[in-house]
Amino acid sequence: EESAEERSDGEDSSAVSSDEQDCAESVSSEEAKVSSRRNGQKRQRETPMKRGKRAKRQRNDPDVARGGDLYYPNLPCWPNIPLDKIPKISSKILGILTKKDNEKLFKAPVAEEYPDLADTYLGVIAEPMDFRTIREERTPAYRKISELQDDLILTFKNCCKYNGEGDQYYFYAIEMWKGLNELFKKVCKEEDIRLPR
Repeated sequence: EESAEERSDGEDSSAVSSDEQDCAESVSSEEAKVSSRRNGQKRQRETPMKRGKRAKRQRNDPDVARGGDLYYPNLPCWPNIPLDKIPKISSKILGILTKKDNEKLFKAPVAEEYPDLADTYLGVIAEPMDFRTIREERTPAYRKISELQDDLILTFKNCCKYNGEGDQYYFYAIEMWKGLNELFKKVCKEEDIRLPR
């Protein structure tokens, strides 16, 4: 499967659906540059590594995008589903993620939950996002399920960016982020929504 970054690297866009193009357009130029260096590389199996070798391996890993000084999971863009199914699928995914969020890091806006961190947080994070904002403000306006994926990724990316690589919350967010595609597939299967292979 191609990632959103790889689809945005100047390949024939006529072979890409409009959903994939929308998702590809949402990728930052920095991440797109990273993927262009990775084109043509084989997918590597994820294995535990010693700290010293980690950075080198991840630069060559097609499942990881480099963003600034941090490493992020590189997930394929979710395919579109029927418009009338988006609210239900979004609600189920958010419900499962809310239950998985044992630390309650993503349930509400950081500036609201931690007022003493608000100024610092907003000085680092340009576009805050959380599960409640997604559920109450964003979901009703979604026209494509990939918009939910983008908002969830933004939520986890913000946590990684603010806390920094090596912090427990960085790893916590990465683990939730890495499970998004499997969660999407599982929920779609439960709702009898067929996805392209």
